[in-house]
Amino acid sequence: MAKLNLLNFGKLTLNNSLLNEIVKLSSQEVEGVIQVCKTKVRNSNMGLVIDTSIVMDSTFEATDLAYKVQHNIMTSLMSMLEVNLKSINVLIKDAV
Repeated sequence: MAKLNLLNFGKLTLNNSLLNEIVKLSSQEVEGVIQVCKTKVRNSNMGLVIDTSIVMDSTFEATDLAYKVQHNIMTSLMSMLEVNLKSINVLIKDAV
């Protein structure tokens, strides 16, 4: 679970299922992503470590698509939750 410190309001604890759902939806929003296979969010001492695996449309360029997925996940999490991110890892499992 991720914990956020809110100025003088106490702590907010986020369930990993919420974080996984945000990662999944953020990945699916990117044009060229056909399916999100798996997401995993871990908390490290330097921030969240995010792993997501996708199936992509073969007409897209793989590295460009992976970058767009990373960027969309980062933007979504930062705008919604203002969490610290250590890394966002995208695995392309297949291209169809």
